[in-house]
Parts: sequence; structure tokens; C-alpha cells
Amino acid sequence: MIVRERDGQFLVLRIHRPERRNALTMAMLEQMRECVQSAAGDKSLRAVVITGTDDVFAAGADLGELRAIRSEDEAVRFLELGRSVTFGLAFLDVPVIAAVNGPAIGGGAELAFACDLRVAELRARFCFKHARMGLSPAWGVSARLAALCGSGLASRLLFTAAELNASDAVAHGLVENVVANGQSVASAIAWAYDITQGARSSVAAMKATMRSGFSPFEQANAEERKRFLELWAAPEHREALDAFFERRPPRWPA
Repeated sequence: MIVRERDGQFLVLRIHRPERRNALTMAMLEQMRECVQSAAGDKSLRAVVITGTDDVFAAGADLGELRAIRSEDEAVRFLELGRSVTFGLAFLDVPVIAAVNGPAIGGGAELAFACDLRVAELRARFCFKHARMGLSPAWGVSARLAALCGSGLASRLLFTAAELNASDAVAHGLVENVVANGQSVASAIAWAYDITQGARSSVAAMKATMRSGFSPFEQANAEERKRFLELWAAPEHREALDAFFERRPPRWPA
């Protein structure tokens, strides 16, 4: 579930499914979309913080649920739910801060990089496992990642599913700060408080201006969406899911 915690002018959205390492289901994405839509109409809000539960941010999408999806319509629904969350966060008037309290894997990493700012705990790590699952990103991260760290590092992270720890992430400009374990939310709230010292309208204008820099990526986002749906229907994706649940390496088609 997504736990909504209001702290004065700040909204904390907590991914809470610790028994499954906060793996994201479509029901959870629907809850988060509703929270984002509600936040968009709340003029008293000054910042949103997204975090996980216990020692995990989000371990990606729930693979059991994905394995059960067979029709293209269901795949499109999953795709659009995730995109409605990540693009909804980007178009909020207020800054969104990811308090990365542990591993952010696959869709969890996509969610973290949809935020405006990231503070990571020492135990945090980032990994895009899409290629290992016979897929590509779906929620707009490809262009964002390349803009943040350059096409070379973005390519290595996406192509190889390499893990990046918190120290390396801050060195490459992918997170803004690293803090002790258990301190990411407090640090994010401190940043949010600093944000309230400026005019809400000014912050909204600056966020919109920075967001306009992503306009050239619209074609890339459309291409990302197209490629995800093509790969979803390909045999490699089904083989990767079967291999995961059968606890064996995937046997990729020649």
C-alpha cells in the first residue's frame, strides 16, 4: 500500500509493502496516482517526499503480477499507470524529493529519478534490471537519466544492469546528498523546510522552467513507450519471468 503522511506543509508518500520488499503492484500505482492527483490541487502544499519502508525504497514491479499479465491491454494499463505517476510528479507545482532509504531497483529506480531531488542513505543502491528481464524502461527514465549523468554512464547502467551505490551515485550527480541509514526522510524534510523560505509561486515557476528543458525528450519518451510494449510481447520477456520463478539463468533465444 501507499501510506500518506501529512506533515504540515509537506506530504510524505511511503511505499509500504515490506513483506515483498516494497515491490510495486498496479493497485499501489493507482494509489500513488490518486495521491499525486490530490497533491496537484492542494495549494497549501509546499513539497512532496517519497520514501520506502524499513531498509528498502522499492524493489521494482511485482514480478508475480507481471507474470500473470498476458494481454496487450493489461500491459498498456501497467505502462500507463506508471507513467501517470512519474509524469504526474514531474508536473506538480511543488518539488518532489526522493528519500531513498535502501535499494531502488527497476521501477523503484525509475520512480526515484522521476523526482526533482534525491537524498540517499548509505545502504541505498540503484539498479536498472530491465535488460535482465527482457524489457526496457517504461516510465520516462531513459531521457532523464542521460540528462543527469550523461549518455555514457546512463548506457552502462541500463545495458549492464550494474548496481550503483550511494557514494558513486552522489559522485556522478545522480543524488544530491548521502546520509546515515535512517536519516533520509529527516534530511528530505529539512530540504522541504528550506524550500518554504521562498515564494511558492517562484519555486513553481523555476520547476516549470527546468521541466521545459525536457521538451526535446518527448520523442525519446514516445520511443521508450513503443519499445517497452514491443519487448513485453517478445519471447525474451516471458523467458526472463519464467527463469526468475524457476530460479535458473534465462535461456535467451538465439
